[in-house]
Amino acid sequence: MKNFAKIFSAVLCTAMILASCGGGGQPTSSGADSSDTPVSSVASETSSAAAPTSNSKLFSTDVWQAVPMVSKSMLNSGYTGGEGCQWPSCISYDPVEGKYAYMGTDVGGVFRSTDGGNNWEPSTIGLDTCGAVAVASDPNNIKRVVLIGSSNDRSGVFLSTDAGETWERVYKTYLSRAHDYREQIAFDESSNDKSLGGSKIVYWLRANEEANVISSKGIKVGLYKSTDGGKTWNHVSGTEKYASGWLAIDTKGNLFIATKSGIFKSADKGATFKQVFTTATNSLCTIRTSGYQNNVYAMTNDGLYVSTNNGNSFSKVTTKMPAGVSKNYTYLEVSPLNPKKMIMQNDTMSIGAGYSVPCYYSTDGGKTWNQSTTDTTTNVWAPYNVRQRMSSWNPKKENEILTFGGDLIYKSTDGGKTYKNSSQGYNGIFIGSNFSFNINNPKLVAIASQDYNGGFSTDGGKTWTYVNWSGAGWGGFTYGAYALTEKTVVTGVSNNWATSSDSVLTICVTFDGGKTVVRTGCVVEGAKVAIGAKGNNNIAFFGEWRTTDGAKTWVKMDGCVGVMYCDSKTGRLFGVNGEAGKYDIVVSNDNGASWKVIFKNAGYIDDICYNNKSNKVFYAGGASTIKYFKWTDGQAEPSYIWYDTGAGGTWGVCCDPTNNDIMYATMHTVDNYDRQNVIRSLDGGKTWTGLCREPGDGRTGPDGANQAMRCEVNPLTHELFVATHCNGMWKISGPPSEYLK
Repeated sequence: MKNFAKIFSAVLCTAMILASCGGGGQPTSSGADSSDTPVSSVASETSSAAAPTSNSKLFSTDVWQAVPMVSKSMLNSGYTGGEGCQWPSCISYDPVEGKYAYMGTDVGGVFRSTDGGNNWEPSTIGLDTCGAVAVASDPNNIKRVVLIGSSNDRSGVFLSTDAGETWERVYKTYLSRAHDYREQIAFDESSNDKSLGGSKIVYWLRANEEANVISSKGIKVGLYKSTDGGKTWNHVSGTEKYASGWLAIDTKGNLFIATKSGIFKSADKGATFKQVFTTATNSLCTIRTSGYQNNVYAMTNDGLYVSTNNGNSFSKVTTKMPAGVSKNYTYLEVSPLNPKKMIMQNDTMSIGAGYSVPCYYSTDGGKTWNQSTTDTTTNVWAPYNVRQRMSSWNPKKENEILTFGGDLIYKSTDGGKTYKNSSQGYNGIFIGSNFSFNINNPKLVAIASQDYNGGFSTDGGKTWTYVNWSGAGWGGFTYGAYALTEKTVVTGVSNNWATSSDSVLTICVTFDGGKTVVRTGCVVEGAKVAIGAKGNNNIAFFGEWRTTDGAKTWVKMDGCVGVMYCDSKTGRLFGVNGEAGKYDIVVSNDNGASWKVIFKNAGYIDDICYNNKSNKVFYAGGASTIKYFKWTDGQAEPSYIWYDTGAGGTWGVCCDPTNNDIMYATMHTVDNYDRQNVIRSLDGGKTWTGLCREPGDGRTGPDGANQAMRCEVNPLTHELFVATHCNGMWKISGPPSEYLK
């Protein structure tokens, strides 16, 4: 999820550490014992582990817990955290009780609330997509929910019959749009079927997408209809011209579509449409309120129009619209409890007329409008970024509104006059590279974020300090992080995403706990990983760089371009050297002063772990396999396939420092949630258990650690911490004490 801001120029700290990037590196040394003989390549590969099973070796303590980015002051105020940090795209209360609420992001999954939007949790069990652009509940059965998944070729329509506890994809298609702000799903309340347990008829108005996508995949746009409560779907012929419009339906089953050509009405369940309004319409809505069930509300750039006869005719509301250089008045929502209360926005972003989306509210049926205010600082950990907002009125509380903005969930309790953060439980920060607990003080841990700079913790992940590494107000691109002390933290700051061809990663340091940032000028060309050394907090590594004076100066290493693991027992360091994709595995016995190749041509490597009980070096990266080689008395034996995940790439591998046979691995599945993302072994890799929840597995608790990337065990608590792609940080308890001997 990439952030955009009014001003992209980063005001970075220009202070330089003199002589911090000394040339030459360390002199060549034999490093490890002369008997260390590297294996030249992968000589033999055999499967050596069975696939993980859902209920094998699971414990009652195997419940995922979110690790939110929350400051000490926020936690002390009663806010338990939820940093957001993904771009929301849809939000909705259930239309009857206001008990359930749902929010979808562009690529960070779906969240739900079961207490009216006060607390949130991932709603991704059975969800085979990474984003959602629309969600709606059946007014005849609020536990039936239809969701439009987006952003990949496993998108389409998903149905839940248990209020978002689990999902089933009922219509598969390709949806590339991630920010499609429209009301596009409508349950026909008049089609209630007791035998079905809800409304029979559901509509979905599919938008136009990129022409090449549509033509190459044979996709039909326009109206889709289900007549069995959302289980099966069919395209309605002749409705292509309505694609990208707004959808609404009244309690009698009259269907309305608003487009730039006006409003079209169908009184025969979508079979035919008649134009009933000729002015370009940006949004419209209906309400279920007694006495107002015949009303249809339409927002245009010319103002508000209302129909009181089921959309047969419209009258303009006499009003003075808010001033705006460029007008795109839209996102109209009317309170179901008091139709005089309304909200809307002037979305200049969508028409390319400025980075601004002011929000407005009315208390007199749209005759006058006042601008809303949003509290962007209270209980907010990361910077606020302007976004378009979809909104939903609570059907039981007249003044309560759910919306989003700044990559957070916001709530108003005064009819839209003011909004405050209501993201408790919505974790989504993208931790784009490795993280490590301090080798000598596990209470210290730092993270980097691809979009929101990053931060560090001095209490083992309970609370976090945000660091504005880039100097930009909107956030920043950082990769790799390590806390040497409570005040000294390093990270790599990039000018762009790491996947961009122009990306340049530079080591930055704070010596005062994040108050100021020093840009060293040391450019990282090797692996984007940072770690420390056992017994000496003045020594740390970042890519090919090494410091021995607490990050004051940095020198390039000879024979290593990334240190990935420090053995807590011996202090031995394992790293990689060479070119990415063709890495050699190297080892150092002298805190990184010299390096020795122990395995050549290992391939692409993201992470390394050493089991000092079995003398096996495990490595993961790129493909769906994790491999190992046995390293005894300086001699490396051939490599074997340790585990073939069969799903996505393996990015992380780690072991418990107390008992190395307790091992974990992470499988990075960016665009879906229906595969195991984290697995655990209690016997050094012989058998495995999947730790992520699956439909019907009988487990409880949140569906955490999806899109898993990196994993580390906290040496003090034995909890597994997992950093994810767009789902924040999560942890799960270690196994019972008898396994830690």
